Amino acid sequence: MKLLIVEDEQFTREGQIALLKAMYGDIDIVEAFSMEQASNVPDKNSFDYIFLDYTLPDSRGIDSLLSVKEMFVASKIIVVSSDDTPSMIRIAIDNAAHGYLPKKYQGDKLIDTLRMLLNGTSFFPTSAVIDKIKTDRENEVNRKILKRLTPRQKEVLQCLFDAKVDKIIADELDIKIGTVRRHNYDIYKAFSVSNRSKLLAYLKDSEFWQQEIKRLKRGKL
Repeated sequence: MKLLIVEDEQFTREGQIALLKAMYGDIDIVEAFSMEQASNVPDKNSFDYIFLDYTLPDSRGIDSLLSVKEMFVASKIIVVSSDDTPSMIRIAIDNAAHGYLPKKYQGDKLIDTLRMLLNGTSFFPTSAVIDKIKTDRENEVNRKILKRLTPRQKEVLQCLFDAKVDKIIADELDIKIGTVRRHNYDIYKAFSVSNRSKLLAYLKDSEFWQQEIKRLKRGKL
């Protein structure tokens, strides 16, 4: 088994190497302390796994992950980071990393996780996986709602998102107030809410709808 460890902190890098050699005596480990140095590593297709620090002097976060994926197409990438927030872990999940190893892991938990990863099984902290599943389900529901809305209802939805009253909406869209209220009712029904305040709370709490409203304002819905 051959690994590349991309880690700028020497103490951390040496600790990882010592542990991995203790676990796998015949392991072949190459070191890099920056993205530039990693890019100059020869025989890039020979590595089984890449241990990638998310924060390097010359690259960070998703940029690091995408760069390594492009350079080491045959390798499985394990992100190693002190940031284990669900949003950061989801970036790794969404970009097909093999796993995510929080730097705070120690002792048996660290060893068990390393064995799992190096045996070919993906690993991500449970909280992030649950968060992603929940978000994916919510987005699927939201896509169905979006598909049901008419072009005019999408225009009204934008106005509601901006907290405009019915008269202003009617004037801006050049329609009658009664028509606005009918659209409001149909929109509430589509979102399974009973009034404007509940609709706004749902929209403001949804990253999906915040992005869709931005697209609407650019005329792309």
